[in-house]
Amino acid sequence: MSSKKRGCLKWGGVALGGLALLLIALLTLTWFQGSRAKAALRAKYPPPGQMVDVGGYKMHLYCLGSGSPTVVVEAR
Repeated sequence: MSSKKRGCLKWGGVALGGLALLLIALLTLTWFQGSRAKAALRAKYPPPGQMVDVGGYKMHLYCLGSGSPTVVVEAR
């Protein structure tokens, strides 16, 4: 293989490696910023109600109204 071809392969590999590092950096930055944004939204808009232990599991409970015990279970 000629030295000219090896030089092209070397620079192609460097360019590909740089592109891979750039992609990893962008993915990491996106993940980090998304985590921060979700945490800020969770703090700014907490869900109404409370967390209740039900047989070892945590269930979100939001009670409204008065009167006889009507129970509505909604799956999301």
